[in-house]
Amino acid sequence: SAIQFKDALHLITIGTIGMMILAMMTRVSHGHTGRTLAIPHYMAVAFAFLLVAAITRSLLPFIIGPHLAWQISALLWLVAFSLFLIHCTPILTRRRVDGRRG
Repeated sequence: SAIQFKDALHLITIGTIGMMILAMMTRVSHGHTGRTLAIPHYMAVAFAFLLVAAITRSLLPFIIGPHLAWQISALLWLVAFSLFLIHCTPILTRRRVDGRRG
C-alpha cells in the first residue's frame, strides 16, 4: 500500500524535529560550557541512528509489520539520545573549560 499521511508525519517528526532537538542540545551544551562546537565522531553516529529511526518508522512497516518497525525505531531513538547523555552529562556537570562563570 502507499505511504499514508501518518507515515510522512512520523518521518518529519522523528527525522527533522528529533534531529533538530538533538543538534541544538549538543550545540548548546558545548557553547554554554566554553567548549568548541566540534562534536566527537560518536555524536555523528547518534545523528545517523535518528535518521535510521525515521526511515525505519516510515518505510519498514510495509515490509516487517508496524509493531516491529515501531519497536526498532524506538530502540534506535533511545540509542541516539543515550549517546547524547553519555557525551554531555560530564560536560554539563563540570565547570566551564574557559574559566568563566556560568
